[in-house]
Amino acid sequence: MQTPVESITREPRNFPFQIRLANQPVVPVNIDPHAASRRVNGWVGNEVSYMMRSGTPELVIDPTDLLTTVFWRVPVLLTSSKIGTVGEVGSVDVNAQTGELLTSQSLIDVLTANATRLVGHNAEAPTPPAA
Repeated sequence: MQTPVESITREPRNFPFQIRLANQPVVPVNIDPHAASRRVNGWVGNEVSYMMRSGTPELVIDPTDLLTTVFWRVPVLLTSSKIGTVGEVGSVDVNAQTGELLTSQSLIDVLTANATRLVGHNAEAPTPPAA
């Protein structure tokens, strides 16, 4: 089960730091949320679409393996030059110890499909009158 760490999403001031959970090894967090967000921005811009950007990362703990995995879950947002942020199309996990992006072709497919659906939904919505 993945556990969001609410207090840490408010951004600790000192990096790196360590997390200790009951009956789990100490896990270092070496990557700060801004670095995780920058890495996701670079990846989505190069591999998916220049019209996507990262949102605010959330630190998540996944203690399902023998070693606890800690990662930043970074939302991916679709944007438009006319209306700004259209909506969230998915997320990319970034290993908080190494900075590795956990990506795949299937993630690219999901982000693209979600963006297509979101654009189609917004195209059907009435355009607000100009102010």
